[in-house]
Amino acid sequence: MSDCDASPTSFRELSQVTERHYFPHTVRVESQVLLGGSGLTYRGLGEVSLVRLNWGAAVSVETEHPDAFAVNIPLRGRLTVHSRHGRGQAAANQAVVCPPDTPVSFPNWGAEVSMLGVRLGADYLRNQLEMAGVAPRPAPTVIDLSTGPGQEWQEICRSVVTCSAGGLLAGHPVFRRNLAAALASGLALVLAQQGPDGSRTTPARLRRAVEAIEADPARAWTVAEIAAVAGCGVRTLQGDFREEYGVSPLEYLRGVRLAVIHEELSAADPDSGTTVTDIALTWGIAHLGRFSTAYRRRYGQTPSETLRAAPA
Repeated sequence: MSDCDASPTSFRELSQVTERHYFPHTVRVESQVLLGGSGLTYRGLGEVSLVRLNWGAAVSVETEHPDAFAVNIPLRGRLTVHSRHGRGQAAANQAVVCPPDTPVSFPNWGAEVSMLGVRLGADYLRNQLEMAGVAPRPAPTVIDLSTGPGQEWQEICRSVVTCSAGGLLAGHPVFRRNLAAALASGLALVLAQQGPDGSRTTPARLRRAVEAIEADPARAWTVAEIAAVAGCGVRTLQGDFREEYGVSPLEYLRGVRLAVIHEELSAADPDSGTTVTDIALTWGIAHLGRFSTAYRRRYGQTPSETLRAAPA
């Protein structure tokens, strides 16, 4: 089993390591600040390889996944994917399956996002899909890994990427070859079990809650008020958000506010007299210190730095 645990000191170095061990790509960086935890872990099994990647700052990534399928699993945070086929989003216990040689982008990849990626050779996985009676999907697809075979497959992938390659068993070529086959055939069975689109249905109550939050993020929402809009109890609402997005309703609200404020700061004229406080208070921020900390964690720079860098 090939092994790499890299903690680069620059985006360029991290991008080069990622390109060497995962996929060629173009990365656009929101900030030149690498936060703690950035880096890449790589485990190679021949036709199948696994990485754990954290960019350490907010980025946008474009790639075509040449000659291989990619299964991108957010271990923390959310991944949004855009392609000519549309838009998708994966949160906790979900994954984006990207077909080979298909241009996709991952915009707004937050600094908090940690991803487990599985790369499978195009022909190698197609053979497994054929044996499982599954047709390859031409577009990026969000699949559910929260229960059943999907959960088991994700747990195996996690264990592989966290194990050391120094042991006699892990380093044996026969073991490596059979483990790669097990992961490819397991994914084929997961895709066969989930049907043609692979996505799970978002509950209507959760859609109502999200629509209400995104329509009025400046409102001083309470969890009870959001639950009332959704038409369910607080406990049910909390469970829905945790399952779908990996965060609580109020954490989701704070994320929406951060995104809106980031857009306004980026577009504001720094010479107009507009301040970070003015914009933050407009969008319902009550604790400026906590806001500044959360903003820097997500975007890799302070709100004031974003405002100063905005085009005049």
